[in-house]
Amino acid sequence: HAAKSNVPGEASARLSDDAVELISRDYEPERALSILCLIDSAPGMEHPPRKMHSSMFLLWLFALSAFRQRDSFSCVFFSRGELHTSGWVTREEALREFFHDFALPAHKKKYAILGADLSRHLSSLRLHDTLVVIISDFLGDEWREDRYQFRYLSGAGKNIRVIHFALDEWIGFTPLPFDATLRDVLSGTLRTFSLRDEKEVAAQKEAQKKRFADVKKTLHAGTAPFVSVPIFENFSRHVYRELLKLGF
Repeated sequence: HAAKSNVPGEASARLSDDAVELISRDYEPERALSILCLIDSAPGMEHPPRKMHSSMFLLWLFALSAFRQRDSFSCVFFSRGELHTSGWVTREEALREFFHDFALPAHKKKYAILGADLSRHLSSLRLHDTLVVIISDFLGDEWREDRYQFRYLSGAGKNIRVIHFALDEWIGFTPLPFDATLRDVLSGTLRTFSLRDEKEVAAQKEAQKKRFADVKKTLHAGTAPFVSVPIFENFSRHVYRELLKLGF
């Protein structure tokens, strides 16, 4: 710290014109970013149960991130002909209350959106400054339908970003000495697999890769990330690594 001068103008006289640089900074106020989480609740998402467990991990990961920043969060569970939503919440307690009621058949219906498909519901929200997180196993032919073409969400000035998380129950899966009921990627139906058969497991892994590549192309994901996450192989670590790649 320089000593205070008693001579008027002495301090400023020590600085030449060349030593003075004027800096102008313009600040823009930080924009609140809402997070909308869309979770596939089709029957196939229940097999194996770890699919839905992984979905809940992702949901709470983004929800707690939103609450920490005091941003709004909403989740929508969707399947063919059925939608349920938490509405917009800003506190962890409110989201926990939603899940408590959602688990009770008598209360679940109050969160239903009657007579609306997913695309119409999203249009009614008039989204802007929003991160849309879509979580699914992306099995079934419905992903070819217009209601799942999420590219219409983005637009000039809306500041909407979309991320797809594809839950993969085969990549990272190793043969095991027992049978399990899983969804056959080739036929799209549930059947019992002998997980002792390495060739069967390898065939399903390859079919899953092709399936996700086809879905990504069908959805015209383009600039929207389509992230495949193996639910049986270091799921949380894989999610963390992928989010770092995306700049989170």
